[in-house]
Amino acid sequence: MTKGFKYGLAFALLIVLGLSWLLQPEELAPETWHRADKQAFGAYVLHRYLKDYTGQEAQSMFIPFKEDEDAIYGPKANLIFISHGLGITEQDWEAIEAKIEEGSTAIMMAYQWPQFLADYLNLETDGNLVNQAVNSLKELNQTDDSIHFINSQSFPPKPIPYPIKAMPMSFKGEAMGDSSLEAEILALNKSGRPVLQLYEIGEGRLLCATNPLAFSNYFMMKEDARAYPSGVLSYLLKDAPSYHYEFYHLGRMEARTPMRALLKHISLRGALYILIALGLIYLLFGGKRKQRIIPEKSGFENDNLEFLNSLSELYHRNAHHRNLLEKRMIYFQDFLLRNYRIRLKGEAQQNFDEVVRKLEPDPQLLGRIRKAWMIAYSETEISATSLLEAEKALQEFYQAHQYGRKH
Repeated sequence: MTKGFKYGLAFALLIVLGLSWLLQPEELAPETWHRADKQAFGAYVLHRYLKDYTGQEAQSMFIPFKEDEDAIYGPKANLIFISHGLGITEQDWEAIEAKIEEGSTAIMMAYQWPQFLADYLNLETDGNLVNQAVNSLKELNQTDDSIHFINSQSFPPKPIPYPIKAMPMSFKGEAMGDSSLEAEILALNKSGRPVLQLYEIGEGRLLCATNPLAFSNYFMMKEDARAYPSGVLSYLLKDAPSYHYEFYHLGRMEARTPMRALLKHISLRGALYILIALGLIYLLFGGKRKQRIIPEKSGFENDNLEFLNSLSELYHRNAHHRNLLEKRMIYFQDFLLRNYRIRLKGEAQQNFDEVVRKLEPDPQLLGRIRKAWMIAYSETEISATSLLEAEKALQEFYQAHQYGRKH
């Protein structure tokens, strides 16, 4: 399997995964009530409303209330607790109750309540839809339930349509506990069961609601459903700081994938990080293009002589004696022309007379060269012996008259 094929297969797999993700049916994201979340069940619109009602920007807090010293020891404030299941502890509640007694207003909205708080406030809920998630906007458009305020003088008199899946829980009309705190019912659902209750605690107030989804972006932007959260928020203190305690429901900041099983324990989390680091190291070093060692380049060599030796050996082996002798005579002719301006043409006697006049060579040597010249341009058969004698004579001439200098 080639490297290109592997890359192509990986690219095709990514395309298939991307298409499967794009073509999967669209579902609503789970509720977060996060101030920066603009999805259907975020709290981006809620924070805009809080600023309009109180005159100040609401602050998101990601610590338990008992650790928030600024809110505990600060002035009267608006405290917002909204979650699917309210996870406050008894220590948190003691600090919250003390703050309410000083004159603060707290709003708690949840489907599921801590048992100690339910006993203290006589909160008993009923309903069987709390575990059925809302998966599509179509379900939210099925307005098969409604909310109406009891005090029609301060709130809208008409019932406000609401889907039952957004309001699966309600408080029981008659509490069975013996708490000294008495609840004032402010709103009922279509079945006449309370969904919003008010408690007077010291100089402050506590509002408890069973439909936290009503305070998400979707319903606060819905024109016919906006009246209910607007009525609840009208109890907030004007010109007072507002604190939204998102610590009790972090939403998308929580781990919702199976990876949380690995991230929960420090040993497994460390092993996962090491595995990821090793993978990145492999991609960094192993993914580089592997290069072979470049051999050292040798210097340039003149291989013309080697080529000529090979060529002459080929001519000699095939008995091309005339061809070789003619080429040697051509070289001899060129040698005389370049160095002595002597031109040799054909078989003319005067050609060599000029050689005698300018160079005064040895008569016997010149006779041997003249003989070779005549044989090269005659019809006589040339033997290997004649070729060898001609070559010896030429070499002696070159040595005696090399580059125009007589030795």
